Amino acid sequence: MKTKKPPIGFEKALARNQEAMNKFSELSESQKKEIMNSTNNIRSKDDMQRLYNRIAADY
Repeated sequence: MKTKKPPIGFEKALARNQEAMNKFSELSESQKKEIMNSTNNIRSKDDMQRLYNRIAADY
């Protein structure tokens, strides 16, 4: 599975959610790839916020 390049500003926006950023940094490479590939469905800031909330809560 090829990893998709993150959307512009992904890291910057992730940095605004400290809990999500910490958890993302602790993920395995395969988990990071799964999240990065899920960004294909991101269409709005709200979608991105839901992704960060999911990272913080689920991982």
